[in-house]
Amino acid sequence: MKYLLFALIILSTIATAQQVEVVKVEKLEIPGNERYYHPSFDYSGERILLTAENYKGLQLLELPTKSLTKISDADGAGYSPLFSKDNKTVLFMEQEFIEKRRFTKLNAWEKATATTRQVEPAVRTLSVPMIAGNKVLFRSDDELKSTLIDDSAPEKSDEIFAGIENRELVLYRGENRLVIKPYDSESYIWPSVSPDRKHILAYAMGKGAFICDLAGMVLVDLGQIESPVWAGNNLIVGMVTKDDGHQIQQSYIVAVHPLSGDRQVLSPEELIAMYPAVSTKTQRIAFNTLDGEVWFIHYKLNQ
Repeated sequence: MKYLLFALIILSTIATAQQVEVVKVEKLEIPGNERYYHPSFDYSGERILLTAENYKGLQLLELPTKSLTKISDADGAGYSPLFSKDNKTVLFMEQEFIEKRRFTKLNAWEKATATTRQVEPAVRTLSVPMIAGNKVLFRSDDELKSTLIDDSAPEKSDEIFAGIENRELVLYRGENRLVIKPYDSESYIWPSVSPDRKHILAYAMGKGAFICDLAGMVLVDLGQIESPVWAGNNLIVGMVTKDDGHQIQQSYIVAVHPLSGDRQVLSPEELIAMYPAVSTKTQRIAFNTLDGEVWFIHYKLNQ
């Protein structure tokens, strides 16, 4: 009872539910005839990164001009790439095999010069990088490292990140690391910290999506919402999939209100819509279909 009361008190800081109004849904026209998946926005919402279904290769699409720039052809380059805070640099990983063993390295692609430099050479274990002010933070073979990537951004030591290391949910405060365990004996994916840095969103393989506090106490069970992402502090966007045990038969994008638990289906019924990305700045949700088309949901929030 004390847990429920405490959770409700904390959740009262998450604003009352907002109604999501779908303004329009449109297919994104991309040069060429390639299939693209796993879109992700930059901080301006005017550029997106695209990759193949298996994360091979990485492309940058300028939305105003529809110009497409190849960043990499490498295996794994499209897995969780990141923009620097000034949108001038893209951090991405590459996989390679050395004597039949898989290694991963970290690269930085500079937009102004269209050149790539190596941030971390090939290692056996490399965490998904995190942006901390003007630095990129990552773990390389269990050693925490950071590298300057943006001279214009101020250095910060109090950034908060959530990551996955050895299937555990890890919270970083600056360079201080804490393993948190919202559920016992669970493996985690899709972690992120709310924009106000008060809550963590993630997915436990045996439980589903959830929101917890920074100490790991579960506040909301969201259920089977896959690939969940924050759309501001008060709204979650994710996907709900249905399959026959072998193939996905249906998938749609939903908006979930953490306080009420209400869900809204945002994507058209006829599309198999997957892996949403949100730009709150331009109020667009990007997703890919099973066939490698990329679509936008233009939305607005109504109190």
